[in-house]
Amino acid sequence: MAHSLLASAVVLGLCAVALALRGLLNRYVQTATSLLATGIVVSLVQLPILGLLGSLVDGATLSSADMAWNLLQILLRWAGLATLVWQVLVYAHVVRHAMDSGFGFALVLVVTWFVANWALASVLLGG
Repeated sequence: MAHSLLASAVVLGLCAVALALRGLLNRYVQTATSLLATGIVVSLVQLPILGLLGSLVDGATLSSADMAWNLLQILLRWAGLATLVWQVLVYAHVVRHAMDSGFGFALVLVVTWFVANWALASVLLGG
């Protein structure tokens, strides 16, 4: 719960800063709503993936040589990574329209937000 709140605060705070620097702070509510809504959708997609992965890792009574379980874990991890990439691309699309900028600029900005969130979570929450 703390990680989700921190991630939301970082994204919304840095979004406000970016829009203010471009003189587009009047678009903040619309942009923040879009970012939160897409974050909820991505989280709902990630939930079963992470739940299955957690149950496989925590309740693993099989030997590590069992190829089917290892393959399933690998596929679930790739699915989790795909949803993360999807979230970054959707956020960049929202930011691109909010800031009237190119997609490359918005993508770099959103990746910077995710790195800032990861670094802050590592410092404050230990991971």
